[in-house]
Amino acid sequence: MPHMRLFDQILDSRHVFLSGIMSRMILFLFLLSLPLTGLSAPPLFARFTTDRNSITADEAFQLTLSIYVAGGNLDKQVSISGMPAPTNLLVRSFEELPAETTILEGLAYEVRSFRTWARASHAGPLTLAPQLNATLIQTSRSFFLMQESRRPVRIPTESFSLTIRPLPVTGRPLRFSGLVGKYSFSATAAPLDIALGDLITLTLTVEGDWIPDDFVMSGIEGTPCLKEYAPIIAKEECFPVKHVTRQTVVPQDPSCTAIPPLSFCYFDTGSGTYIVKTVGPFPITYHAERVLTRQPYSSSRIAVETNKTSSLSGKGKIRPSPESAWHSRWRRLSGNREVTLRGTGDVSIRLAPAESSSELFTLKPGIVVNVESKREGWLRISCQKGIGWLRNVDIQE
Repeated sequence: MPHMRLFDQILDSRHVFLSGIMSRMILFLFLLSLPLTGLSAPPLFARFTTDRNSITADEAFQLTLSIYVAGGNLDKQVSISGMPAPTNLLVRSFEELPAETTILEGLAYEVRSFRTWARASHAGPLTLAPQLNATLIQTSRSFFLMQESRRPVRIPTESFSLTIRPLPVTGRPLRFSGLVGKYSFSATAAPLDIALGDLITLTLTVEGDWIPDDFVMSGIEGTPCLKEYAPIIAKEECFPVKHVTRQTVVPQDPSCTAIPPLSFCYFDTGSGTYIVKTVGPFPITYHAERVLTRQPYSSSRIAVETNKTSSLSGKGKIRPSPESAWHSRWRRLSGNREVTLRGTGDVSIRLAPAESSSELFTLKPGIVVNVESKREGWLRISCQKGIGWLRNVDIQE
């Protein structure tokens, strides 16, 4: 019958239509199961830059390493190896900067940058081609789920070359410090109002771009009227950009009226010249030797005074006189102590704590003196004759 044939044709067309929908659905689900990033690695590379075009040997400069990645992310940890030896290039620890984004050749890149200070030790060509290793993080989608994969990658690094200029020989002072860049210098001397035998401390401070760990600041040398001790680095006050040195000197004669000027020389990369900075001289003022305002302690003298002024209490005990009690309290509060000189001959009291120092006066064995300070086997004492230094072995407690 005609209408029956028409009905069969309609059923066949619906079957074909439904089959097409099912096949498209299956294909769509299959495509969803494929990773979004594909099978190939994303564009990934690194490059170096510096903060200046011209660099001089021993000059500190900023070195920046930037890593570019598109279509993925890098793990926090990035390792670097194959940098030049420290004898050619000194590099401090890298500090990571905030991440940025940029467009290169139509691709969107995430840029991770790491900055440090570097210092080339020798003039000539210098090439940086280190090896970078990191972990690449990629995201994929399977059906309706997001998945994260991690795999180690080696980051290709663009070769980077520098030409390090030598320091000029012409005009280089004999006392050139070896520092190159921008630096400041200050110096102080104290005390400058002294008596013979007092010590004067010189403090020399250098601040600037980069101060190596092995840097040594030279102090005063070869001044005839001064006894000079070797400079000492104040390590607790030193940093990569600051250096503090102290030196002790002792005037040997009142004719020494000033500490000579202190100088510091460095090469200034801005002007391209050697700069010498000088501080001083430092005038010295001498005052008269101080003498004791009280009689030196003597056990026999105190015994006599005690017998004269002490009285017996009701329990038979001896009470010390007010003067001797004050004397004892004063010794405890001042921190000073009194000692007796010993030996078979006169004891030399010197201007400074050294055998080569000039002799101020002598004292007889058995005399009691007041100890004000100590220094390396020597005692600074005061008595009626004045103030000076004697050896520790010449006294008895």
